[in-house]
Amino acid sequence: MSEGRAVLWVPVDAEGGRAWDRIGVDVRSDVGQDAGLAWAPASAFRVVPRPSDGFLRGIAARIRGRDDGPGWKLPDGTPVERQGHRRADLIAAWSAAGSPLDEATIRDRWPGASAIRRLGEAIFLIEGVGDAKSDVAEPPPGLAEPPAAESARRMLDEARRRGDGLGEAVALSDLGTVLASGSPEEAASAVELLKQAATLFRTQGDGPREADALASLGLAYLGAGRPREALPALEAAHEIATRSGDVFSRKLILERAAMARSNLGDPAGALGLLDEAIRSTRELGDRQQEWRLHWIRAIALADLGRQDLAAIAAEESVSTLRHLGRPEAAWFEEQRRQFREKGAALQPVPFGGPQGNPFPRGVPAGPGLLRMAISATKAMSAFIASGLKTTTPDVRTARLATCRNCEHHTGLRCRICGCFTEAKSRMAHERCPLGRWPG
Repeated sequence: MSEGRAVLWVPVDAEGGRAWDRIGVDVRSDVGQDAGLAWAPASAFRVVPRPSDGFLRGIAARIRGRDDGPGWKLPDGTPVERQGHRRADLIAAWSAAGSPLDEATIRDRWPGASAIRRLGEAIFLIEGVGDAKSDVAEPPPGLAEPPAAESARRMLDEARRRGDGLGEAVALSDLGTVLASGSPEEAASAVELLKQAATLFRTQGDGPREADALASLGLAYLGAGRPREALPALEAAHEIATRSGDVFSRKLILERAAMARSNLGDPAGALGLLDEAIRSTRELGDRQQEWRLHWIRAIALADLGRQDLAAIAAEESVSTLRHLGRPEAAWFEEQRRQFREKGAALQPVPFGGPQGNPFPRGVPAGPGLLRMAISATKAMSAFIASGLKTTTPDVRTARLATCRNCEHHTGLRCRICGCFTEAKSRMAHERCPLGRWPG
């Protein structure tokens, strides 16, 4: 899930070998609902693995008059490229209650559809409806900014026009944080923005926000593939957060520092940081982040060759997810089971629960399996598992009003959980980390 746009990767049989349909579901606008059904506009590209001959491929792209840019990656990191035009005559439809959905219901609702595809127990893709402009290409990553980035740029321009130094720093920090979570190129561009933000906060004596900007700077370095540079920024952020007693920031900083240690081939160092972060979450009673810390801990233990302890840590993660009632618990339980049994590969299953796996065959069980499982959360596995349930406009408005009046809200995001609240407020399964959203 990214900025109100869900992306599904669906493996398909295609001439010439492996292929996937990259299906984008737009839930930024109000989702249609009627008689237990919910639906939203969708679009799709067919994608295939990108060839490795980058130089020749670049020449071919220029001859065609099109540069594919950085392109997309499957959740397992495999680079892919578009094949053909974008289809925009699609609708994704699902059960509003998350219950099983039959094809007859879909056919009755959209009798003029040219085709209907089942994507999971409670979700279908309807073809040949909606906007028929199928030859308009969706820009590749890095060419179209997400809504949060557009908002942050507007905030930045307004703050500079007013001469508002604090507002400028906040907008720089928000913009940098958006880009830090994007492509490696976007993450690299975020580095300078976040350095500027941290300097401005330091000048104004705002320690907590300086720590937040430095923590995002560490994330940007990680996203840009520069973990060694991430550590000094995260250590500085940790020092400020500890000195100011900002326990919420500390646990996020510790998690990112553990990721940097892991990326530098130091899983033992990562474990020490993760154990400290888990203690912090328990002291705060914040189990929303604890499940993730246990899973990352399982990865570090697997990297050390301690498969037995890794399986226990993965089970602790799943148990926490179940306790929280999180929809992705079934997804992680399946990956934990595969890891424990040391199977040769993940088995493909439909979206939406314990049967659901959007990844291709042939993923070896081990640290890579655990890493890919957690990367699936970035591919909105929780949203899929929830049945793509969105909030009503009234609930969304109440949630956003609560966030805007919260001392931990930056203007676009929450410093406690790191989420951009506009997108998070739309997801029915999401919760405020402090329990402040209206019940």
